[in-house]
Amino acid sequence: MKRLLWLTLLLGMVFSHAPNLMAADAAKQCEQLTSQEKFKEAFSLCKQAAEQGDARGQSIFGWMYLNGHGVAQDYGEAVKWFRKAAEQGNDAWTQTVLGSTYLNGQGVAQDYGEAAKWFRKAAEQGHAFAQFNLGLMCDNGWGVAQDYGEAVKWWRKAAEQGNADAQFGLGLAYAGGLGVLRSGTAAADWYYKAGLSFLKDGNKEMALTSVEKIKDLQKKGMSVPNAFLADKLLTAIYGDSPERQE
Repeated sequence: MKRLLWLTLLLGMVFSHAPNLMAADAAKQCEQLTSQEKFKEAFSLCKQAAEQGDARGQSIFGWMYLNGHGVAQDYGEAVKWFRKAAEQGNDAWTQTVLGSTYLNGQGVAQDYGEAAKWFRKAAEQGHAFAQFNLGLMCDNGWGVAQDYGEAVKWWRKAAEQGNADAQFGLGLAYAGGLGVLRSGTAAADWYYKAGLSFLKDGNKEMALTSVEKIKDLQKKGMSVPNAFLADKLLTAIYGDSPERQE
């Protein structure tokens, strides 16, 4: 009798875990197919994984709706699946995307408080773009109390991971003395780093803006012993090309 009871319990455990195993397998195949841009083939597998509660499957399924890959674009449906994945707590990318939908009012009513909440969850897991966005929320007082020091804190974390926008934000902070002591040297350093990062990302326009920001520091009467970084950044942008603009 005891043996029969244990067998029943064992079978119950096996079958109770079977859906999760199936979901994980479906999510893996879903991810493989979407990476190959075989969206039509991926749709049913992603749907299966998402409906069975697999966070990765839910995230990819939401991404398909967000971009209209393999299905009609539907921001509301995208947010629905992003939220399900984000609520499982360990997917910083999805939490960041969900925060962005609330920040921009995309598929959901704009809500700075919700945006800040999800950015914070992702930022605390080390996601650089979430850290930049949380800093932006703190800098502007969107959904949180305005706090320049807190903005600098999160921008620094993102900047140290190479995030160009956060590096540029730190340049602005040091140039204006917002949340940190005003410093032309530190501002120029961060503008230079931002310029290089923007250049690496293919954003020449913002790299050139970083050059102008370094030059503007002296125009504002600040001490900038490293003002040569403007020319150094121009060289990185143009090299010896006659296109270079002084």
